Amino acid sequence: MKLKKWKLLLKVMRRTYTNRIIIAFLFVFFGIALVIYLVDPVVKTYPQSVYYCFMIASSVGNGDIIVSTTIARVLSIILSVYSVFAIAVITGVVVSYYNAYTQAQFKDSIENFVDKLEHLPELSHEELVELSDKVKQVHKQ
Repeated sequence: MKLKKWKLLLKVMRRTYTNRIIIAFLFVFFGIALVIYLVDPVVKTYPQSVYYCFMIASSVGNGDIIVSTTIARVLSIILSVYSVFAIAVITGVVVSYYNAYTQAQFKDSIENFVDKLEHLPELSHEELVELSDKVKQVHKQ
């Protein structure tokens, strides 16, 4: 069941082009990290630049690394703004997916319940007991 959820999420992401947004975000993120590493003398290593970009993109901003060049500062602003939009879009798609998934499950369960009610005389004893238990659960809620 969990694999089915992931497959559905990936399908939704492909249809809404969220997979492209994620890939573009990763290219921008690591590209900006590379440029900042190359142009700013404060950033000594590429992993340090990735860490800095992560702090910018996640809006944590510890302040332990402060870039000194204008290019690095402009790229930091671009990454900050771009990451806010990218994360908002990704979050929106995931929330929409779960809403649609929950509604589909609810619709399926109601259709299944109505189908069983329509064929009540044909149900076995076990199916009648199961149906009765479901009615009791719904009634408790």
